[in-house]
Amino acid sequence: MGTQKEISITWNGDKVLKDFKKKANKAMKAVALFISGRAKANSPVDTGRLRNSIKPESGADFVKVGSNLDYAKHVEEGTSKSKAQPFVSPAFETETNAIDKILNENLKNE
Repeated sequence: MGTQKEISITWNGDKVLKDFKKKANKAMKAVALFISGRAKANSPVDTGRLRNSIKPESGADFVKVGSNLDYAKHVEEGTSKSKAQPFVSPAFETETNAIDKILNENLKNE
């Protein structure tokens, strides 16, 4: 009869997932900071309050950039009495190439 050979398999999935999540958090934070900078540059300035209120948030699977000021939505989207002055949405929409580059740089294997 043939000789038996022992095979051993090691699962490193938990480490791989942990490492990926760490990289994803870093990548999304970089995107959030970039987008918030673009939104601040795009924002109309009267007193500077709106620009100063723009803050980024991020996690491994999301980026959120916005303001907690009540009137920020009205500036972004406009009202029946004032035209829209978008500042956040263009930061996302016009910077897709830069966002891709940031993600690729932060998620590449080292």
